Amino acid sequence: DDLAATRRTLAESRTRERAAEQSRQELVSFMSHDLRTPLAGLRALSEGLEDGVIDDVPRAMSHLRATVARMSVLVDDLFALSRVQGTRDAKPQTMVSLTELISDVASESAATARAQGVRLEVDLPDNDRLAVLGSSDDLARALTNLTTNAIRHTDPELPVRLEGRRTDDGHIHVAVSDSCGGIPEANLSRVFDAGWRGSPSRSGDDGGAGLGLAIVRGVIESHGGDISVHNIEGGCRFEVALAVPQPASHSA
Repeated sequence: DDLAATRRTLAESRTRERAAEQSRQELVSFMSHDLRTPLAGLRALSEGLEDGVIDDVPRAMSHLRATVARMSVLVDDLFALSRVQGTRDAKPQTMVSLTELISDVASESAATARAQGVRLEVDLPDNDRLAVLGSSDDLARALTNLTTNAIRHTDPELPVRLEGRRTDDGHIHVAVSDSCGGIPEANLSRVFDAGWRGSPSRSGDDGGAGLGLAIVRGVIESHGGDISVHNIEGGCRFEVALAVPQPASHSA
């Protein structure tokens, strides 16, 4: 029995290692493509400007700035992922009100939702700040990534819903539900992998590098929390569970 248990443990460990290596390889492949393509465009534009063969110089300069901005986002995401993955207390932690944070994220995302015709709904307690110990900046980035992702994949006239609540098990739960039509069951376990994009409808054609949800998981785990995703009717639901801070004990 002990040998069988050891073999199972080793087999599970090898499976995890292969999955992690595959994820790393995919990330390198995706990032190489995402950086190579705009770099080729920048080279062509710069050579055209240098050779004087581009007539509309202001338009070319505008395109250069936009391309550099997209590349900066990719690099910033890589740094963010590197910082939060596998770390604890990556930034100084203070008491953060998730009620206020979710409200702020919803307000900041409202214009994007309106532009896409998506209904943004918020459900929060009236008299509970849902306070947790953490980094306000990191948690805001995680919630923004979840909300932006949900809006991007929801069709017009359909809802995206943000919720926050306190449970009896000593945790605070935050959920973001979309109307994306659902994720294939075989892919649910991979949505938080760095570089994963899944179906064409969830590809990086919008300029993303498949790092947004990986950053979310890194942030939540760096706060000692858990994140999961499951399909619901008409879409999927991302759920975050964070522990309620315990009062410090004082010795007599």
